[in-house]
Amino acid sequence: MEVTKLKEFDDKINLHFSVEETKTGTFSIGLSHSNSSGAAFNMGIKENNFLGTGNTLNAALSNSEAVQEMNFYFSDPYFTEDKHSISYGFFTKSIDGASLDVSSYKIDENGFSLGYGIPLTEDTRISADVRASSRTVTCGTTFAGADYEATQCASGDKTEVKTNVRWSNNTLNNFNHPTDGQKNSLSLDLTLPIADFRYYKLDASHKSYRPIGNDVTWKVNGSLGLAQGYGGKDLPFFKRYYGGGSSSVRGFDFNSLGATYSDGKAKGGELSLLAGTSLISPMKFINDSKNMRMSAFIDTGSVEEKASSFNVDNIRMSTGVAFSWLTPVGPLGIYAATPLIKKSADKTKTVEFTLGTSF
Repeated sequence: MEVTKLKEFDDKINLHFSVEETKTGTFSIGLSHSNSSGAAFNMGIKENNFLGTGNTLNAALSNSEAVQEMNFYFSDPYFTEDKHSISYGFFTKSIDGASLDVSSYKIDENGFSLGYGIPLTEDTRISADVRASSRTVTCGTTFAGADYEATQCASGDKTEVKTNVRWSNNTLNNFNHPTDGQKNSLSLDLTLPIADFRYYKLDASHKSYRPIGNDVTWKVNGSLGLAQGYGGKDLPFFKRYYGGGSSSVRGFDFNSLGATYSDGKAKGGELSLLAGTSLISPMKFINDSKNMRMSAFIDTGSVEEKASSFNVDNIRMSTGVAFSWLTPVGPLGIYAATPLIKKSADKTKTVEFTLGTSF
């Protein structure tokens, strides 16, 4: 900024500003890997002022052995003066269930969505969207003797029109390494009877962080998921919940909790209950370790094939230690865990490595 005086005016000055336009877009490319789901490639572009309109363009592509997905969305974050937002776009997705260590099926889905969001407070927001899609489901030999799944595979159901209403609250003091605050969400998916699929999913999640002294953070997390069919139709088998592995109950194999088929593949279930607690600390004994964290944790949870048949005997629990490092190519994580509550037939995994996922 430069200040100059106006000639013949003692009480006025000129202010000269030099304005440099900031970058409004980002481009990202990365790799992720876990022992459970293998390697994945992802690429994305985000432009916050697309063609000078003030709208945001989000385009993302991800590819792994199990999932290939492409999303293309526009959003207007200031659709109204009260910061209501509107979004719209399309997507395409292919899933190979066998590569996720679950039942043998393949799904190809294409569709579009339209959404609207309203801020309730600075930290709280409510949003709703409508998503319409068509999917082709191809089933493998796993379902040969399973009446429930075989009936769905032969039904010819393809179309889905789904509404989602979501409430979220976020008071975390840091995106990557929070030490205080909490993050909560409540979401309801409901398919409309104008299409083939008819089911609902209710999901609730909570994370909270509290400082203990100067260097230790206490984390508590939990989630509940309930999904069922309605109108005389069952919940689609590919919409079931799964548990076990780095994102749920560590120390158990990926997607291994709950009932299984005769070949040992997981069935998943209508009800998911997960919880955990951990003590997190920076690694100050290592130079330049501001992006490193270590933790000691306890995980617990269960997946019930039928929500009406919940049994405390199906709860599993584990404990262990974990290390995470926010690297230039994404979060790197390693954990070692041992089950505290398990059954003889359970599949366990003591050590797991992930790249692109934080614990």
